[in-house]
Amino acid sequence: MEQNSLTVLNGVHFTARYSRLGVQCFPMMYVAVHQELWISTTVLGVLLSSQGWKYFCSSLYYVSSTRKTWQKSRNDCLSRGADLMIIDSREEQDFLRRLSKEMWIGLTDGAQEGTWRWVDGTLLNTSYWIPGQPDNNDKGKEENCAEIHICGSWNDKSCGLQNHWICEKKVAP
Repeated sequence: MEQNSLTVLNGVHFTARYSRLGVQCFPMMYVAVHQELWISTTVLGVLLSSQGWKYFCSSLYYVSSTRKTWQKSRNDCLSRGADLMIIDSREEQDFLRRLSKEMWIGLTDGAQEGTWRWVDGTLLNTSYWIPGQPDNNDKGKEENCAEIHICGSWNDKSCGLQNHWICEKKVAP
């Protein structure tokens, strides 16, 4: 059993204990609220969903119900103690695809055209672009930010356009 501390839900402190079996994506997780009450991931899921968060594969995800530019979306995530989502596994990509919503993700080539980096600074290694994307062309406007498209693959889009977004907060290493 490993342990990790996080703060979510209006400043309530949680300590998560979890165990992984091999590369199993869904950890067995119990959460202590102020070290007094242990709850299962099922109960945690209900609590989190009431705040707009979803639990999947050792991370918490917040899916917006409003639209903002890429930078304002990122600022919102940062204010929640998270950041725009970094997709680093096929399981996360499939999770995101099942949400069936166009949303900003934490990928941009704004610092150097054609060099796509995640918000944590890591270079893009594995991608799920729509065929023909990224094309950096929206009627003459540069497209330096990435979104998950309704089809479930990625699209580059002008960062100044408004879109839904998804935040990610890691709860396990």
